[in-house]
Amino acid sequence: MSVDYDTIAERYDELYGLEQLGKNLAASAFLYGKETVLDAGCGTGLLSVFLEGSYYICLDLSIGMLGVFRSRRRCLCDAVMGDINMLPFRDECVDGLACITVIHEAPGSISGLARVLKLGGVIVLGVKERLLREPLKFPMELLVEKVLESSGDTLYVLRRVG
Repeated sequence: MSVDYDTIAERYDELYGLEQLGKNLAASAFLYGKETVLDAGCGTGLLSVFLEGSYYICLDLSIGMLGVFRSRRRCLCDAVMGDINMLPFRDECVDGLACITVIHEAPGSISGLARVLKLGGVIVLGVKERLLREPLKFPMELLVEKVLESSGDTLYVLRRVG
């Protein structure tokens, strides 16, 4: 992490909430109605606002960000401290997955994200292209369905096909 999110956790939504809200709203359009959704790099869990009815898993490295999320749970959910480079989940366990404004920090983690996604499941990646050191590489089992722009990020909507 290039920013100390534990230090800014209490003020994160005040600082970045509007920008992140737009991206999470866009992502929710592709994840709404999914039974189980993993938000990898969830921050304060803004996505959970839009996924009522889904079992929502908020994964983040920052204990401070998870603390903010836990203090205002809005859904059937769990908060998990973990790293997207070593996801602490079994294979094919989620129907939908979001990873918003995180993948530029760990572009090699896309295969691991695909691993935990069920066949036919959807991943929404929000990417700050200008921060990437090299172009993203998607595993063969992920089909790019849509590419959108939202609040300065490129949103990739991918489906697991194999």
